[in-house]
Amino acid sequence: MSDNLKQSINNVKLGENTRLADFVNLYGCEIGDNSRIGAFVEIQKNAKIGRNVKVSSHTFICEGVTIEDDVFVGHNVSFINDKYPRATANGQPQSEADWVCVPTLVRKGASIGTSSTILCGVTVGENAIVGAGSVVTKDVPANVVVAGIPARFVREIDSGAVVTDTGPKQVPFLDLKAQYRSIKTEILPAVTKVMESCSFVLGDEVSAFEREFSAYQNAAFGIAVNTGTSALHLSLLAAGIGPGDEVITVSFTFVATVAAIVYTGATPVFVDIDPDSLTMDVSEIEKAITPRTKAILPVHLHGQPADMDPIIEIARSHGLIVIEDACQAHGAEYKGRRVGSIGDMGCFSFYPGKNLGAYGEGGMVISNNQDYEQTIRMLRDWGAESKYRHVLKGYNYRMEGMQGAILRVKLRHLEAWTEARRNHARRYDELLADSGVKIPCEMPSNRHVYHIYAVRIPERDAFQKALLALGVQTGIHYPIPVHLQPAFADLGYKAGDFPHTEAAAEEVLSLPMFAELTSDQQDTVSEAVHEVFMSLTLRPSECLLFPLNEDQQYTVDLEGVV
Repeated sequence: MSDNLKQSINNVKLGENTRLADFVNLYGCEIGDNSRIGAFVEIQKNAKIGRNVKVSSHTFICEGVTIEDDVFVGHNVSFINDKYPRATANGQPQSEADWVCVPTLVRKGASIGTSSTILCGVTVGENAIVGAGSVVTKDVPANVVVAGIPARFVREIDSGAVVTDTGPKQVPFLDLKAQYRSIKTEILPAVTKVMESCSFVLGDEVSAFEREFSAYQNAAFGIAVNTGTSALHLSLLAAGIGPGDEVITVSFTFVATVAAIVYTGATPVFVDIDPDSLTMDVSEIEKAITPRTKAILPVHLHGQPADMDPIIEIARSHGLIVIEDACQAHGAEYKGRRVGSIGDMGCFSFYPGKNLGAYGEGGMVISNNQDYEQTIRMLRDWGAESKYRHVLKGYNYRMEGMQGAILRVKLRHLEAWTEARRNHARRYDELLADSGVKIPCEMPSNRHVYHIYAVRIPERDAFQKALLALGVQTGIHYPIPVHLQPAFADLGYKAGDFPHTEAAAEEVLSLPMFAELTSDQQDTVSEAVHEVFMSLTLRPSECLLFPLNEDQQYTVDLEGVV
């Protein structure tokens, strides 16, 4: 039995990181890892719920029901397990022996809309969507939408997101081919020049790119490396970070931020994020400082700069180093200053999908400190002060000549691409103002460069699936905070430690964003968002964003497509 008097739980096999709301009634069932069970849900004996399943409030799942992984079940859904239920048999109240339990199966990735009824003996196919209020009386094929009483075929779902002439208009999340077509005549000669020079590792093109990019970011020095992760790693090492030290950062970031700290032997210490900017909550920093703290590592997430002045002030008062993770923030500005040049060192990634992306991997550290510059320059090349003279234990973190040449070409276009992204973001803001989703907030002190345009929406996974059915590809950055990743369980954090971080991870949805995005494509995205929101009947007043405790759930009605 549960120790929580608001929950009735008896003989239940619960997976790891499964969250249960109050007023549930669970007995003799099995629920897989990372699933969420809403308030007033009953799950009977021998029912099986897979991993990553969301069961919304007031739902009844009876004996004989199997729900596979990654399934969404809306509010007030009822499963039936007896074809001919009766109160009595031969004049006597029926007992369990009189019932015939007929099994029902919901396949992986399916979505069941609010107030639907699923009759016994049916199979809902993989990735299928059952419209709200439907009564499902027969099998639902995979990758289709059904709705109505009884549920009937509405349309197919393009599960592979392959563009066809007969399907819905497709809007890609990112279109690198469009960018390449626009600069092909500049890229090919630059690549040919490297091939003819045979300067494949470092060389003149990389050196020139170091000078040009560091100047663009208003820094004195730039040291090109092979990845953004390497940039972070070497910056930490140059700052003297090592075993026994602590580095304060955030959990709502790509895992590389934290991995680089771990590479040095130091310990990451997390603080929560500000719910509006999604960057480091500066009011939490001083509480996290200990005698072992050596650095603060803010992340300029999605192209939005962190609040740097308080961070610098706190760091200086405690004798700490500030290393900026600007891997998503090329050209972003905080109070008129380019990020990366504000702290002691700034780290950039040139992964292909970034605002300034290579045709492979790449990264750079920028700094105004010559000692850091000289140390990192040696560390990236086996610790060599000169050829075959190794004064440090270094790494093979060198940038390729080809990437330097390509990035030099692209850097000439970066300002135009950034302004295009900012214009797209402003237009999204206007198009989506009355859509019900929460649009991203550019902080007043910032120049946001919109590497990602992330809206926030409860029931995000169902919303994403419905958008894909309408031809709009989206991303999620990031669905699992680092402090809840299995690889970093040894840090000792648990669900609930950082409520704003965890809420954002459950709600953010990245819409298509790239410089070449057309007005027609944005219109398609906007129309799809409005259509899905209306079909989900999520009224704007119900999209209030607030921290989730472990035993809380959103209570938003879903009464449409899913």
